[in-house]
Amino acid sequence: MNSSPLPHDIAAPCATERGTSVLAVVVLYRRAPAQAAAWPELSRWLDQPSKAGDLKLRAVLFHDNSPAPDPTSAEAVGNAPDARVHYRHDPANGGTRAAFIGAAERARALGCDWLLLLDQDTSLPPRLMDAASTALAATPGVAALVPRVLHGETPISPAVIADTGIIRPLPLERTPRAGARLTAIASGTLLRVEALEALGPLPERLWLDGVDHWIFTRLHRLGRPVRIVACTLKHDLSAVSLSSMPTWRVVSMLESERLLLREWPWIARLARPYRLSRFLMRLRREHPDAFRAALRWLVTGRQPPRPGEVAPPPALPASTVPSTMTAIDILLPVYNGTRFLEAQLDSLLAQTHRSWRCLMRDDGSSDGSSAILRRYQAAHPERFVVIEDGLGNLGTVRCLNALSQHVSAPVFAFCDQDDVWHPEKLSTSVARLQALQTSEATPALVYCDMTVTDAALTPTAPSFWDVLGGRRYARELAGLPVINVVAGCTMVGNRALLEAAFPVPACAPMHDYWVGVVAKFTGAVAAIETPLMLYRQHGRNQCGVDERPSLVRRLASRLLALGAFREQGRKTRALRLAMLEDLIARHHPGLRVQACDRALRAERGGPLRRLSYLLAQGIRPDHAFIYWLA
Repeated sequence: MNSSPLPHDIAAPCATERGTSVLAVVVLYRRAPAQAAAWPELSRWLDQPSKAGDLKLRAVLFHDNSPAPDPTSAEAVGNAPDARVHYRHDPANGGTRAAFIGAAERARALGCDWLLLLDQDTSLPPRLMDAASTALAATPGVAALVPRVLHGETPISPAVIADTGIIRPLPLERTPRAGARLTAIASGTLLRVEALEALGPLPERLWLDGVDHWIFTRLHRLGRPVRIVACTLKHDLSAVSLSSMPTWRVVSMLESERLLLREWPWIARLARPYRLSRFLMRLRREHPDAFRAALRWLVTGRQPPRPGEVAPPPALPASTVPSTMTAIDILLPVYNGTRFLEAQLDSLLAQTHRSWRCLMRDDGSSDGSSAILRRYQAAHPERFVVIEDGLGNLGTVRCLNALSQHVSAPVFAFCDQDDVWHPEKLSTSVARLQALQTSEATPALVYCDMTVTDAALTPTAPSFWDVLGGRRYARELAGLPVINVVAGCTMVGNRALLEAAFPVPACAPMHDYWVGVVAKFTGAVAAIETPLMLYRQHGRNQCGVDERPSLVRRLASRLLALGAFREQGRKTRALRLAMLEDLIARHHPGLRVQACDRALRAERGGPLRRLSYLLAQGIRPDHAFIYWLA
């Protein structure tokens, strides 16, 4: 790379006409920045003088998902005054999702208004910026500018998403009909930073495949115009032949389509089984290993590990974790917990993450719980703090409300009195929270799976989520506000979430239900699918796990007691409605109002509207039917 060195985090304002400055983000994997196909043209554009009203490239960000950083880029970090070229290494391989999130934040810091999204294999034509400037002048309010893209001689972008979910590329020179659901591959697209931020958080599971279709589908739903640019560029697709694709990539594509169905018309969801069966038949012939992995994914929801995700995120060294993310306040309400309390407290002392304290409150116990708390506080005063407020027995939710008033750390966690944490629970959670890359003002929540045990800590099920059949609902809290499968004792959140969620309202069935709803509709969430704690079942749990009867038995039991079941359903629906109304009344600046409104209309509507909403949220048809009965 000759014309520009690669400083890491040097930021200089983009001095150009308002609304026309561009930051290009190039996503790399096992390739040096100088080897990116777009770099020769990008370096030329950086040196071109700007014209009034034209789009002007002001900076380039190389987002490197390789296991190790490019040495030539690392050597140049901070050694040059040139702030036009930036390099960021992401060893966790967050894919295009992480690259776009990081690019939007960098663009805001630099004062740039547009992102030029690029893959390492995309070659840029010299006239792209001029053609885009002409299109922008013709449609000033446009949210995205997309060129024609060819793989070889075959048009691949832009495309139209049919109501059935089939994506058909537009032939060259053909224009889409008015109101068509237009989409495009990300590479080569110019996207307004403001438009990307208005879409809400990019779904975590859409880390690579489907990010572009999600963006354009959301733009269509919001009525944001997309303009096709009179320019054609070349792009080498990485996913062409099924037989040559890695297994993880095939399953990633299937998972991305499943998530995109939530954004597409109901006809696409009806057509999905047919299209999926046809694809699986083809996969069985061309890629048997991927076929078996796809079947496992269909049954269990588990995906093969992707590059950079072979193991759960390791704990970051203290020196690499920002100071705003290190200190944690753990909230522990206690009531008659002498039998198992010490084992839980000892597991806190064994945490590899050392910057924490535990705020404990005895909720009017009649056994020796209070004495245990005071003993641990005396032995470890820097770790354990007993809150004595004289308020007596409040119950779990109000007890946590009281404890929340004493939180001073930038991160908080919930803890139960009868479980056991793995030593890496906090360190892994903090690393995952950091990986969300949110601002301090954005509520952020991470949570993990659990190993279910009996009272003696003998494992009875390797996964709490699988016992409930709710792994798909844990990812991105997809089941909320209807189905909650995330336990409070697994949750770790930032200060912004604490301030948004507390005090927990009286209408909330439990604190975890409420905190999950707040995080889903106002911030960012991430699931850690590795169990990081032992969930002890001993017959006196406030929330427990029972053996799940078959679907037929569950339906039969509800039909036999339909009156009582419907009455209970009306009560729980009233609670969900009250929670959503309370959330809207708090006027959080990050509230996704449209998503809340859809949920409210479903709760207030009739059976058909509720069923349609449940299916649109990705709720399994059998689960949706059970909830619809209520």
